[in-house]
Amino acid sequence: MENNPARPVFSTPDKEDKNTSRSEGKRTTCAQTTESEQESCSVAQFGNENSVGGKNKDQTPHGSEIDGRAEAIGFLTSGGDSPGMNPAIRAIVRTAINKGLRPYAIYDGYAGLIEGGDKIKELGWYDVGNLLSEGGTAIRSSRSEEFRTEAGRLGAVKNMVERNIKHLVIIGGDGSMTGASIFKNEWKGLVTKLHTKGEISAAQKEAAKKITVAGLCGSIDNDMYGTDVTIGSFSSLQRVVEAIDTISCTAASHKRAFIIEVMGRHCGWLAMMAYISLSADWVFLPEDPPEPEKWKKDICATLRLNREKGKSFSIVIVAEGAIDRELSPIKTEDVKTVISTCLGYDTRATILGHLQRGGMPSPYDRYLATLQGVEAVNFIAEQIEDARDDEPVLICIEENKILRKPLMECVRKTHMIQKALSEKRFDEVVSMRGKLFRTFHRRLKEFDLSLESQRAQKKVSIAVVNIGPPAAGMNAAAKTVVQYAHIKGYSVLGARNGLVGFADGAFQKLGFMEVESWMVHAGAKLASSRKVLGGDNIGRIAAQIEKNNIAALVVIGGLDAFNSVRSFVAERKSFPEFCIPITLLPATDANEIPGTNVSLGVDTALNVVTVACEALKISAASSHRRVFVVQVHGKTCGYLAVMAGLTTGATNTYIPEHKIKLRDLAHCASILKKEFAANEEQGKILIMTETGDKTEVYTPETFAKIIQRESDGVFDARTCNLGHAEQGLSTSPLDRIYAYYLGHRCASFICDELDRIDAENAILSDYFVHREQESAIMVRIKKSLFEAVSVEEIFSRAEAGKKYKKQKWWYFLKSLSRSLEIPEEFQESEDETLTECVE
Repeated sequence: MENNPARPVFSTPDKEDKNTSRSEGKRTTCAQTTESEQESCSVAQFGNENSVGGKNKDQTPHGSEIDGRAEAIGFLTSGGDSPGMNPAIRAIVRTAINKGLRPYAIYDGYAGLIEGGDKIKELGWYDVGNLLSEGGTAIRSSRSEEFRTEAGRLGAVKNMVERNIKHLVIIGGDGSMTGASIFKNEWKGLVTKLHTKGEISAAQKEAAKKITVAGLCGSIDNDMYGTDVTIGSFSSLQRVVEAIDTISCTAASHKRAFIIEVMGRHCGWLAMMAYISLSADWVFLPEDPPEPEKWKKDICATLRLNREKGKSFSIVIVAEGAIDRELSPIKTEDVKTVISTCLGYDTRATILGHLQRGGMPSPYDRYLATLQGVEAVNFIAEQIEDARDDEPVLICIEENKILRKPLMECVRKTHMIQKALSEKRFDEVVSMRGKLFRTFHRRLKEFDLSLESQRAQKKVSIAVVNIGPPAAGMNAAAKTVVQYAHIKGYSVLGARNGLVGFADGAFQKLGFMEVESWMVHAGAKLASSRKVLGGDNIGRIAAQIEKNNIAALVVIGGLDAFNSVRSFVAERKSFPEFCIPITLLPATDANEIPGTNVSLGVDTALNVVTVACEALKISAASSHRRVFVVQVHGKTCGYLAVMAGLTTGATNTYIPEHKIKLRDLAHCASILKKEFAANEEQGKILIMTETGDKTEVYTPETFAKIIQRESDGVFDARTCNLGHAEQGLSTSPLDRIYAYYLGHRCASFICDELDRIDAENAILSDYFVHREQESAIMVRIKKSLFEAVSVEEIFSRAEAGKKYKKQKWWYFLKSLSRSLEIPEEFQESEDETLTECVE
């Protein structure tokens, strides 16, 4: 089912019906009104836009009211909980209110829907104010056997009809979605039965002719067909990585082997991503089972070789549902026995268990859950507007787009995967997994250390250099490049301290095992420098390339790195030493480099900013009517500020693409005064981008002073500049995964080019002097792809983007975030004319 194009969704403001907020103790209007038409926006995930409808107050959905009450949306969480369910609830409630609908929380899943009574409660705006940072599900979850019976479903229908709930959003796994589909199919018959029994009136029967169902998949296993990522999977990965990072310290101290089981009954996504993120020694996946008995010899050989090469400890990841090719289970204790018996290592087995479900949702899961929650309500609003009765949909993310897919088709194919697994059709199982899974699964075997000794060593070297500020992921990318190059027979030189060290000849030879631990560490082990050398120094760099027999160059960094690569290409005619393959790997927490949707370091920075802002919100709430103005990195790009605004629930974000004007500060103060009047116990934050412009008038300090003065004493304001702390203590799992793949693309491009030259017996400078465009590339994340694109092509497109004022792909998130944080009656028009728009 293709996703519908953007279209207006109309709603009518509810009457002055109010409910009491449990969490805030305030009375809030359930259906908010606005003075102006809300701007239409788009839903996207790292690069592709998709519809989120706006609304027009002057028109009313078909049949949107009965007995003067607006239509209601019910929502529940079912099955196992997962981090991100609460952000989805927040998005559903507030989007429904913005569209003039009444959101009803159904506590305890399907069991609560059957029980009714106080298990079904209408929620207001401030009831969900603190949910972004909360793990689990605030409305609780359960597995209901009674809902499997017709009698149970009949009771559920009655409770919904009595409350005029004709639309249902389910957050759960494939079992929950199956129940929702059955419920939809039986709805008309169950309503008729209730009327025949005299339990509902004729008017109620007429009003309840149909039900709309939308599903959001919440599962830490990431095992649902049709979506690349499920809500909770990246938060769970973060818990796993944090736990094993901690275990690695004690493992190294005692030269131990740790066998660690992670969740994943039928799907090895979590185990595979943990294996990559941790540079583990071995992984057992249900989708790629080993031969019986043979795996015992293979794992021992690999662990022994890694120890011989200098690794002091061993980490083995076992998916909960790991099997061999005869479907016999492989348990952590089995692996422990094999390793301790065969190798004599001090071996421990650890099952992480429900630790993986806990903790705050990661920024990615907050982002994903928010967009999917908004899209679920948009689907329902469209059904109301057009009086449609479409089949249930599952809100998915595929190839980085938020999509609607037929719910039961996704459930059916999820069951097909499980059936294929039980019938040993393992290739089919892998082919039906999400694109992210398939992409990384293909790379699992390419860093086998045993291949290193089988390659003849080449006479030329590859150089790696960091340019610009340090960014998390630089080390992980360098590690991947080094190890891939060694497997292909090339030695690697690391230039210390950026181009300054390169020009001075400060090179470090990097071995395969020497970089083994780099995946975890933030910062730059090779050090980095912001100094960009030009003029006579270009000749010094060229001389070092010739002196050290460097045949290819990997540059890691941000905008300074991008400009340096362009300089090297421009100097090829003057300095033929630059006629070599050059690759650029984008790494900067400012995310200002053109041509890529996201750079390495951004996710780590977003994690730091999110945690810091949560702490500041607690401080602000504890200080009574306080606002923090938080400054984050960005330079010319407001991406980090906008993403942080969405993931932390900031009241507003201020970015370089939209120059701050004095009236913006007055608007801000006015909104905050209204917010504190409605709920004085909340803590508020504003996020702005640090541009590095010394002539900037509206610094955080100035901003805070002005809005405090404009508040007439209602609130006070403080500032916090997170600064270089955003570079992180440990690289986030998402940055590690991106670094792994981007590093692989860089290294494979270079090695393929060098192998081709060697095969053709070509002279390096002659070969590349005629291929300037193709031989200097940047690997990037664009839409759903990891692409290799000419640096000059990226520059040309960026210049065209400036000329035609092309809007940045993420800019819609700014208005979406504000619409979910500020009640509509408090909002004031804001000039959001872009001063500069670059792709």
